[in-house]
Amino acid sequence: MFLTKDLLSTNHPELTNLYNKAKAEKQKLEKANAARKVIEEAARKIEEECNDAAGAYVASQEFVKKLLKSPATADFPSITDNEVTINYQGDCRLKVFAYVDSQNSFGALIRSGYYAELKKIRSDKSWQLIDIQLRQ
Repeated sequence: MFLTKDLLSTNHPELTNLYNKAKAEKQKLEKANAARKVIEEAARKIEEECNDAAGAYVASQEFVKKLLKSPATADFPSITDNEVTINYQGDCRLKVFAYVDSQNSFGALIRSGYYAELKKIRSDKSWQLIDIQLRQ
């Protein structure tokens, strides 16, 4: 049996009370669902903003250059190179695996693989270095 206004109009206070409670619960659920949707959309936007592979790759190059003997000679591959991997870890963290060709202290060109873990700072759109390893 469904509660309808016709049934309630027959002066059943208990039914009227139940109907009003059910209606209030329905409104609470609708508000909760609307709030959930807003939160999910905000989380999606944050995730989209944080998952910036190109930005992480460029930032990793700057951090790697600081470790090189001759940073001016650094030559990095394209982000589309098969040996470049960028993985989003969640929480605005990305891991970059790549290599750099640069001159060593003797002037010889060497290839060094590297790994860098970075965190995007959303407030100023900068990158924080969490970890870096350069294999020469």
